[in-house]
Amino acid sequence: MIVPEKRTRAAFAPENMTRFYGGLADPIRLIDIVQENTNTFIVNYHYATKSSVCNGRAAITTTMRDGRNYIQGIRALNGC
Repeated sequence: MIVPEKRTRAAFAPENMTRFYGGLADPIRLIDIVQENTNTFIVNYHYATKSSVCNGRAAITTTMRDGRNYIQGIRALNGC
């Protein structure tokens, strides 16, 4: 669901995302989502690695292409 041009960047590469999120001690869980404007959503989420816990918040920017929504950007709002 990431825009195709960003899938080659390390943070968004499918194999890197699978490696990180697939190895979590507590899988990522969406807690809440609020639409801020047409293309921006604020999400709250939780996950844990073997050494830390993240109760995160992020701004997700989307874009519509060929009738489908894609994630354009993800900006962490609280450090994780």
